[in-house]
Amino acid sequence: GETGVKPILGDIESGTLAAEAGFVAGDEILSVEDTPTPTWIMALDELMSRALDGKREIVVTVAVGGSQHTRFLRFSDDQIKSPEQFYKQLGFKPWSPVIKPVIGKLLEGGVAGQVGLQSGDLIVSADGVNIDSWQQWVDYVQARPEVAIQLQIERNDVRMALTITPRPEEQADGKVVGKIGAGVETPKALLDAMLVEYSLGPVEA
Repeated sequence: GETGVKPILGDIESGTLAAEAGFVAGDEILSVEDTPTPTWIMALDELMSRALDGKREIVVTVAVGGSQHTRFLRFSDDQIKSPEQFYKQLGFKPWSPVIKPVIGKLLEGGVAGQVGLQSGDLIVSADGVNIDSWQQWVDYVQARPEVAIQLQIERNDVRMALTITPRPEEQADGKVVGKIGAGVETPKALLDAMLVEYSLGPVEA
């Protein structure tokens, strides 16, 4: 069996094909024209191949809130001049869960470990700013290379104060960002909600 990301939709932008067809955030794409699509890649590939084959109305079955619904994607020749244009017009974005700012793996030699951060620590605030998600924490750190950050963390229900100074790291585009050498702790239940195991049929394997 293989493992892939479930095709669950995130926010739908107004004016896109998805919005016009009535797709809503939380829709899980079950099939495209009766072809099962257990993963994002399968769903997008199936939509693209149908559109390129000349179909201008594609039937998509979704699951939301425990029930199944049928959505009809309709589009014109002008909206499928290229795969890039089609994806843009389509307006599908994957669901992205909010992950708590809990320290997971610490990289050897990283700043996080050196200042005393431990796996399981919850980042409560940085310089007095409440940190509500891991992405917010990453953005905060990256914007502050070589700038000391005053942290409030929670460890075993006890609040603690720490100071951490992200190391500068140059990215491929030349931009310098801050890094602390720590990864996020992703709850197993969240991974289970996002990932799916599937098997290809004997013809496709």
